[in-house]
Amino acid sequence: MHVFRGGTHDSQKLVEAAEVVLRTAPTSRGLSLAFFIMTAAAFALLEAASARVVCFYFADADHAARVRSRGCLVSAAHNVWAMAATVALLIRTEHPIGLLSEGPFQFALLAHVPHSTIDAVGAAFAAFLSWDLLYLLRHRRIFAQLLTSTLFHHVVLLGMLWLNKDTLWFNYAFPLMYAGELSTFFLNVRLLYRESGISEMWVSATFAITFFLTRILLLGALVYHLFCNMGAMQTLLSLPLLVSYLILIPTMYVLNLFWGIKILQGVASLLRKKRSLHKAC
Repeated sequence: MHVFRGGTHDSQKLVEAAEVVLRTAPTSRGLSLAFFIMTAAAFALLEAASARVVCFYFADADHAARVRSRGCLVSAAHNVWAMAATVALLIRTEHPIGLLSEGPFQFALLAHVPHSTIDAVGAAFAAFLSWDLLYLLRHRRIFAQLLTSTLFHHVVLLGMLWLNKDTLWFNYAFPLMYAGELSTFFLNVRLLYRESGISEMWVSATFAITFFLTRILLLGALVYHLFCNMGAMQTLLSLPLLVSYLILIPTMYVLNLFWGIKILQGVASLLRKKRSLHKAC
């Protein structure tokens, strides 16, 4: 394989190779409505089950604490599913022989996750985002501080899922982004520890580490990878898809950087408090 350089000859070869792959690839069914409804119903049932768990373990907590804890339990269940789905998507990624992409990920330029796998995972993720949006809006007074940034995050992701529902090219970006749910799992565990009054130093450290590994370093490498292959993307993708990959994903990355700064500020504040306590002793 050789690297795509963006010349006329390479572009023609790329289009021809893409047509060959498309002729043999199963057609997309889009975001399966049936699977979306089924998964959304599963999250609703999880919420009902979580309400019982919260009532048992957080019997003395106020209403706001119970609402937050219930949301964390459902979100944590989704995080576990997301990790399994990420591994499945990466294992199922196909690498047709031919041109090689540029950038940090040495993928074949036409590498892709088959529709049969990514359609189902995309529908499940869309179902979770929809459930989470409705949950936040139902309890908007409790989640007032997080509402704007989270709504923006979820709406952008739903838009990207819709734009990418019929494409194969560069869809391996999805599992690389989905890996960020690992950090969200530890965020949910940290919040549950706090609501329980349990010391959560270890889980806070794990959350910060996994956030920077997945949502800063890994996603940053993906953004760089996409820009390295801009010429191939212009050859293969429509304008809406170019917007999705070259504008929306970098926008999500900027939002992650904003959250990353907040995490660093929290860590610095905690270290200052510990230093002050140490001096006082």
